[in-house]
Amino acid sequence: MSKRKTLKDDFNDKLWLKAYPEGVKWDSELKGVPMGQKFDESVAKYGDRTFINFMGKKWTFKEAGEIVDRMAANMQAEHGIGKDSKVAIALPNVPYYVFSYFAAMKLGATVVNLNPLYAEEEMIELCKDANVDMLFTMDAKSIYPTIEKIKERAGIKTVVVCPLTDVLPTSKKYALKAFNPVAKMSRKLGGPKKLSALEKLTSPKFKNGTIKLKKLQKKTKHVLKPATVNPDTDIALFQYTGGTTGLPKAAMLTHTNISVNVEQLRQWFTTMKPDGEKMMAVLPFFHVFAMTAEMNLAMACGHELILMAEPNLPEMLKLIEKEKATLFAGVPKLYQEIIKANKDGQYDLSSLTTCIAGGAALDATVKDEFEKLFGCKLVEGYGLSETSPLVSANPMTGLNKTGSIGLVVPGTEIKLRDLDDPSKTVAQGEKGEICIRGPQVMKGYHNNAEATAESIDKDGWFATGDVGVMDENGYVSIVDRIKDMILTNNGLNVYPGKVEKALMQHPDILEVIVLGIKNDKNGQDIKAFMVLKPDSKEFDRPALKEFLKDKLSPYEMPRLLEFRDDLPKTMIGKPDKKALRAEEDAKAQGATSPKASRSAAKPK
Repeated sequence: MSKRKTLKDDFNDKLWLKAYPEGVKWDSELKGVPMGQKFDESVAKYGDRTFINFMGKKWTFKEAGEIVDRMAANMQAEHGIGKDSKVAIALPNVPYYVFSYFAAMKLGATVVNLNPLYAEEEMIELCKDANVDMLFTMDAKSIYPTIEKIKERAGIKTVVVCPLTDVLPTSKKYALKAFNPVAKMSRKLGGPKKLSALEKLTSPKFKNGTIKLKKLQKKTKHVLKPATVNPDTDIALFQYTGGTTGLPKAAMLTHTNISVNVEQLRQWFTTMKPDGEKMMAVLPFFHVFAMTAEMNLAMACGHELILMAEPNLPEMLKLIEKEKATLFAGVPKLYQEIIKANKDGQYDLSSLTTCIAGGAALDATVKDEFEKLFGCKLVEGYGLSETSPLVSANPMTGLNKTGSIGLVVPGTEIKLRDLDDPSKTVAQGEKGEICIRGPQVMKGYHNNAEATAESIDKDGWFATGDVGVMDENGYVSIVDRIKDMILTNNGLNVYPGKVEKALMQHPDILEVIVLGIKNDKNGQDIKAFMVLKPDSKEFDRPALKEFLKDKLSPYEMPRLLEFRDDLPKTMIGKPDKKALRAEEDAKAQGATSPKASRSAAKPK
């Protein structure tokens, strides 16, 4: 019988200390600071170094600091932005995102991270939920009418439109490429399906309450009055979580949460040089992984931040080669695509030294092939919106355990809570819910005390909903998600992650998502949605059962199979179960099957 400990016990005696990487102190002092202060410190320290590089146009830390100060002074004096104000940013990776983010931080306002491709109704609901005062968006006739509707219906006082042409080189070729996201955003928000290049670049006529960014960036007589920020309690960011149903929840991240997580990253990546590093920023900053691991890390360490507004793979590879980028953050799918695109050595990516994968499990073959092809280190990390996001990662030196999310970063504790009795923890080597405690854990969910109480206990432990196992050296492997659990007709629980892992061992399967599909017997059927590798042939359920017989129990075998040309993805390339679930719900209600579906095998 396994030994159980109460939650008050020290979980597994901090097993991770046995294998902690050399040169990294788990108990190092981590002090939170206001993010505006952190930005000012970097401006003072790195002054003439290049901070932002956008398609060849560059800004030093000093130049960026001057722009941010002017913006903050005008936002404060002319628009009343300060403590308790909510400043939404709905922009791709362009310089204006960086400027508006740090201007809001200096004012003690709360940044509201918004995906610019949110549908209109979702954008309205989130802006209402956050009570947004000012929203930064793009300057384009193709999308402004929709943004105006959002502004009116959500009660936003001021919309700031950013003229992207002002931050581009003069080359029209590059300018038009940079505006690809505008066209996509327009279509997503219900705008015109076809737009000429000139229409994309044309500024609209603005209504009251809308201003051009130049007005905030102008030289001013206003003197910026520094905000008094308590980093431990004041909210720096609303980061909306995806969730599986209903309106996403806003994780409230304090200045301490964010600033400490940046320091945890800096301490963990021991191979980073004190100067000369170049961070390739492809993942969108409105995602917390990119905001911290790309933008804020580069700011804090004095790195050059190479921005890309749209993750176009060939252009990205050309840019890495041209600019000699050294640091890179991506999701596993992106690393797969890089390997496929560069097997013939068309692009020189030898400048890369440190790469981190997050957002989904990193396949061992992808890691090994990437490192072999490009001669750089690729480590897997783990985090959540609620943890700013980094919780753990494989170390840069020492054991890099494939299939594991690594060891907890400095100042972070992890324990595995018993799935049947949440008041206790499990013994080492057994499955339990991953719970996190550390200075990067959010303050709570905005306007949702009930969800906060369900997620964070009185001792500060945040329950992630992920199921994991810890080995004898403190390395943790994720085996499933509690919320994704499938309840079969016979009352047995099935974890989709386990089924997906088994299916991914099939030589013909490229991608897979497993869902529980409600049946007429008061239970759920296990359904596998699969994308096959090129030139692979579809197979039936008996053939699949034969392949899985030594990998899954009979009750864990998929009953329904669907072969598709592709699977839905999030903006950063993660498999999007929420979107796939929505498709299935729509089909159950009689809607048309998605075009991506190729064929489905009925159960036998």
